[in-house]
Amino acid sequence: LDWSVVRSMMTGCLCALLGWAGLLRLAPTGPAPRAIARLASREPARAVPNSVQAEAIRSRDRAVLVLASAGTGKTRVLRTRMAWLLLKQSVPSSSILAVTFSQHAAQQLQARVTAVAGPAAEGAWLGTFHSICWRMLREHHHHLALPPDFRVAAEADQLRLLTEAHAELVEARGGGSPALTRKRAAELLQRILHWKERSLDPLAVPPAHTPRPAAGSADAGGKPAAAERGDLAADSLARSLYPLYQSALALRGMLDFSDLTLRAVQLFDEQPQVLAAYRSRFQHVLVDELQDTSRVQYEWLRRITGQPVPGRPQQQPPFGRSGGAEQAVFVAADDDQSVYGWRGADRTNVLRFLSEFDGARVIRLTTSYRCSPHALGAAQALLSRSPSLLAKECEPHTPAADAPRVVLRCFWDARDEAQWIARHVAAQRKSHPAYRYSDFAVLVRSQELAAALAPMLRARGLPISTSLPSGLPWWGVPEVATSLAALRLVRSSTDDEA
Repeated sequence: LDWSVVRSMMTGCLCALLGWAGLLRLAPTGPAPRAIARLASREPARAVPNSVQAEAIRSRDRAVLVLASAGTGKTRVLRTRMAWLLLKQSVPSSSILAVTFSQHAAQQLQARVTAVAGPAAEGAWLGTFHSICWRMLREHHHHLALPPDFRVAAEADQLRLLTEAHAELVEARGGGSPALTRKRAAELLQRILHWKERSLDPLAVPPAHTPRPAAGSADAGGKPAAAERGDLAADSLARSLYPLYQSALALRGMLDFSDLTLRAVQLFDEQPQVLAAYRSRFQHVLVDELQDTSRVQYEWLRRITGQPVPGRPQQQPPFGRSGGAEQAVFVAADDDQSVYGWRGADRTNVLRFLSEFDGARVIRLTTSYRCSPHALGAAQALLSRSPSLLAKECEPHTPAADAPRVVLRCFWDARDEAQWIARHVAAQRKSHPAYRYSDFAVLVRSQELAAALAPMLRARGLPISTSLPSGLPWWGVPEVATSLAALRLVRSSTDDEA
């Protein structure tokens, strides 16, 4: 018998509460037009959308923001709207562009829309910001002097190139500096990628105004002077490494993931006819999780929908018009769920959307089908002490009597926590003989915490099942990395990095 899955799914107390509540999922119910109800009924084990969800799905406004809390169905609304456009409005699939935040979300959206719409969904562009931009750059690589078979650098490639750039910099300065450790290289790389996600050239920004990645937790008291000096030194070193790192990527025909969006924006700015062609094609642009987009991703969205860009002449028809045809944008967001600030996400993009898209309509989803009343109440108590960009209310669909309570416990250390978990599981199984180990789950904030907690639980007799025992991403597992390198060599015998 396996016990639970220890994985890094959640960030912060709020997400942990919502994640626990997510184990108790109830399907939404409520009135909806028959056409939309039939579309939704094709999804297994799903009830029809409620009236507010249905209103969002069939909205004919040119700009719509679906503002919703966790578990209210905003992603489901987005995919059902896509099916509604295809099947009920006879919108050609080739004129639909749907963008998600993660690859998993894109795959899920693709599978569910295809299950509902069938062949009608073929031809729609659906993917992450990175995959959509990669596709655009492949089609127009010659405009940016990119090789037709350019590759996207994995994290291991990025760290290696940055380490080599550092060695080159040290040699140019006469030597004497120690080699970069992997941890130090990762910190410097995070700074460089953060600047890219902010659409900034660090060499063109004064050092005092160069932003840094968001810290993992708030520090109300400010940083000590020594830590601040360390940050300034890291900023200076990263700024010096930036051009060397970019040159190393270019020499090998590589882009990193942040470059994909940056270069796509560059393509639009330098080749207005390319942007015009995409705008004419994509009459419906749908975006999920707007609060998790970075500044450069928002700049990409701004251009693909014809929004004016400060400091640049308006070369395209304004929003709502693209080559004489109507263009619509539909986004879903929850500013209280933005947890990726450390890698450039900017939840104020939600406010930018409302201020820049004329006549944007806000539709609020207020019924949570995922969270129990107690979990929702605890989450809202936390949120009441954290400023929200947009006010919204959320009420539970689950009766309070049927929902477990949220219990807050504090521990001295990880060993104390592991001991309590083991005792708690044993007590629950003793009082409920039908419970199996697989009925329990531990949600943790990061892979590092999972790696520390899992062996302690195993030592206390709990059969742990983890998604990534090594703590590495799947492509970093040695067997997978070796297989990928072999495939790269098959593709190109001159691939020295393989």
